[in-house]
Amino acid sequence: MTGTIKTTVNRGFGFITGPTGTDYFFHRADLADGTDFADLREGDEVNFGEFSPRPEKGPRAINVQRVEMPVLQTADSSGSAPEAA
Repeated sequence: MTGTIKTTVNRGFGFITGPTGTDYFFHRADLADGTDFADLREGDEVNFGEFSPRPEKGPRAINVQRVEMPVLQTADSSGSAPEAA
């Protein structure tokens, strides 16, 4: 599912607000391979799965991965538009 980073704490955990408004706890150990905790910011959109090992503590997010925005290329590295052939 997709959600938004609500908050992160420098001690290595945070909360994600899911699509229905439910908050999910996550720990840096719950991040997907290639995702760095230090790169997550409040408001970032993330994909994640749900895991509830102890329902009394609330839902936990697993395999958390930031949704990457596509990079649009409109010019070459010189800053000018590509020439027509």
